[in-house]
Amino acid sequence: MTSEQANSMTSGRETARLQARANLLLALYSHACQDLERVRLETDRLCREVRQQADRQLAEMRAEVDRVHRDTGSELHRLAERAAQLQERLDAVLNSTSWRMTAPLRVLSRLIGRR
Repeated sequence: MTSEQANSMTSGRETARLQARANLLLALYSHACQDLERVRLETDRLCREVRQQADRQLAEMRAEVDRVHRDTGSELHRLAERAAQLQERLDAVLNSTSWRMTAPLRVLSRLIGRR
């Protein structure tokens, strides 16, 4: 066997080895691309689920805030009406004839109570 034939055989083996390696790398690359696409699709699906869940929770929270706001407004209105009623009653008592006539007795009672 001549050196040219030996080089040719070595070159042929080397080419076959490199071709096999290239095929293996191509198969690995293809598999990695498929895995990456699967992961991307799963990530997109999970993102949609999280977004939908967040939207639902946000809607529930907004509804709760609206309810609390309505309830608080109603309670505030009720308390304001009650305060106005009590103020009217107090004004009626303070402006009554009996309150004005008993003023000297209240003053005298406070003076005696201090002693």
